[in-house]
Amino acid sequence: MRRHRRIDLWRENGLLRVDSFFRDICWDPDGSQQALHEYTVRAEIDSADLTLISVVVTPRVLPFPECQWAAPHAKQLAGKPVASFRTSVQETLVELEACTHLNDMLRCLAEVPSLAARL
Repeated sequence: MRRHRRIDLWRENGLLRVDSFFRDICWDPDGSQQALHEYTVRAEIDSADLTLISVVVTPRVLPFPECQWAAPHAKQLAGKPVASFRTSVQETLVELEACTHLNDMLRCLAEVPSLAARL
């Protein structure tokens, strides 16, 4: 198995904008690659106080039927400081509002303050 993760961050109109991507892959015995799980996340973050303004999650490849229900619930994180996402994602998105891999991806937005300092 292999995990690909990308987080692109830029400033635009006083906001921090994020475009991120997550994919888990594996290989079949014949060597062909199979995507197991894939999401993209686009987010807007207030550059002054580093709170999440908006988030759009797009599921691409999902391993379980219940994973499709998690994406719309990411909007519950709006208004929260992204620096707290390592814990607040787990506290906010639970049970059928959550997907383990999506939550992991959203928790990575906690790195935005560090990345933004380097822009």
